[in-house]
Amino acid sequence: MNASAIKLSKVSKRYGKRRVLHDVSFEVNQSELCALVGANGAGKSTLIKIVLGLCEPSSGSVELFGGKSKKELGLMRTRVGYVPDSSGAYQSLSAIENLQIRCAEWGLDGNREIPRVLSLVGLDVDEKKSVSSFSLGMKRRLDIATALLGDTDVLIFDEPANGLDRWASRVYGLIGRLNREQGKTMLISSHDLDELASVATSCVFIHDGELLKKESMDVIRMRRRP
Repeated sequence: MNASAIKLSKVSKRYGKRRVLHDVSFEVNQSELCALVGANGAGKSTLIKIVLGLCEPSSGSVELFGGKSKKELGLMRTRVGYVPDSSGAYQSLSAIENLQIRCAEWGLDGNREIPRVLSLVGLDVDEKKSVSSFSLGMKRRLDIATALLGDTDVLIFDEPANGLDRWASRVYGLIGRLNREQGKTMLISSHDLDELASVATSCVFIHDGELLKKESMDVIRMRRRP
């Protein structure tokens, strides 16, 4: 059985009197592709921010690869890449320039890392072409390439198909390939399970800040058969 990559134990989050998450507990094992499914406002983005360390839970705990102290979580988060719901790239710069900036910020060897991640996402770019001229699909591939810098073990996506329309299937195809061929652990939020049904190995359902259940996608697919 694979070891746990992400573990949440009774995680709750409140902003004043407003409850956003309540006693959420589940695990994502290494090499698992887990869909985090719920309607807009269900608490998915807040949960992701807590895993990434961008906000603290009001109660409960998070573990990454077994580490749960502040020091351990800080170290383990260097193994996590994040893909936001809209492009985080500098639009006036080229893809290469964007990746060079991230490598410099994170102390990585750009000469080695940049060709590696561009190859992984299948992005062939003109070094002088600005990101603003990219298609939505190319921009999303660049976001994923950025998240892969440093050979991260976990990728967390917040609504990766947001606004992509006809590019969505290609992006999910890339996500599935990275999971199968590279063994990347993934947690992917979406309001639509159908988007992820072809690539996910498990699904966590969340509603109004509460965990409804976690199920294997094999079980879900069996239930959906006519």
